Amino acid sequence: MTRSNPTPLEAECGKFVEMLKKLNITTPFLEAMTYIRRYAKYLKGLHAKKRKFEDLATVTLSEKCSAFIQNKFPKKQQDLGSFTIPLCIGTCHIENSLADFGASINVMPYKLYKKLT
Repeated sequence: MTRSNPTPLEAECGKFVEMLKKLNITTPFLEAMTYIRRYAKYLKGLHAKKRKFEDLATVTLSEKCSAFIQNKFPKKQQDLGSFTIPLCIGTCHIENSLADFGASINVMPYKLYKKLT
């Protein structure tokens, strides 16, 4: 589904792409970069420092990595429900007690603990 009104960032990117298509010796590269504020500083630094890029290499993606690219998503699994464990406190036995891993932890100063005990 496409939107009829592009966002300001999309419009700015569109201007940038159009400028890159027209880019030649008479249009300074840095002037084109100013149309995308987010990357302008980084790209100016690349241009000013003449950083060398490492050689590019082809990377082979496994089936798991390329699932998104190929639109092959894993099969949705059924919900397993709540995690229960057997519980024994003294003589009381509960077969299916809901497991709570202490999501809420209360902390108090040691001196206060000593006063209470």
